[in-house]
Amino acid sequence: QDPVEKRLDQVTIDSVGYAEAATTYLLSRGHREIVLINGPSFQAYQNVAQGYLRALSKAGEPHREDLIVPCPEATASAADAALTIALERRAPDALFAADERLFQGVVLSLLKNGVDIAEVIRMTNNADVDLAYPFPTAKVLVDSSLIAEAALSLLKRRFEKRDRAPETICLCDFDVLQTNTAFEVASS
Repeated sequence: QDPVEKRLDQVTIDSVGYAEAATTYLLSRGHREIVLINGPSFQAYQNVAQGYLRALSKAGEPHREDLIVPCPEATASAADAALTIALERRAPDALFAADERLFQGVVLSLLKNGVDIAEVIRMTNNADVDLAYPFPTAKVLVDSSLIAEAALSLLKRRFEKRDRAPETICLCDFDVLQTNTAFEVASS
């Protein structure tokens, strides 16, 4: 954790829990070769990898390090990672993008390269209508109103007692939602 962060109140999301939920969802849908497109080596992304591996372990699935693809930064590297996977070996059953930015890179890469994938899942706090993609998508949704309530609670406590130690509220309440089924891409 960054030393500055230790002096601040924080609202965090249980990244181990949402990664385990996302991976368990994909396993329950019959996917076995699930690639995790993960972010840089920050603690939150390390937690995502831990949740992913925990779900595989609980399901009795083998742990394959080559299915975890770390990206040194956000969208562009996620697209490159997905492209590398797609071109260097057969396409995996499913992809799990660790966050919304990585998901956008994955989508761009899959569409640009015409890669056929069974399903893609990501973590988001965006409950808005999703775009249609030529592959099924799902999301682990964290209710943004819960995030706002937690932040306001911390802010209120900070105003009531300015010299209190920094607090962290970790949100563990999320849902896995299938957001769309694949549409057919018309060939010309």
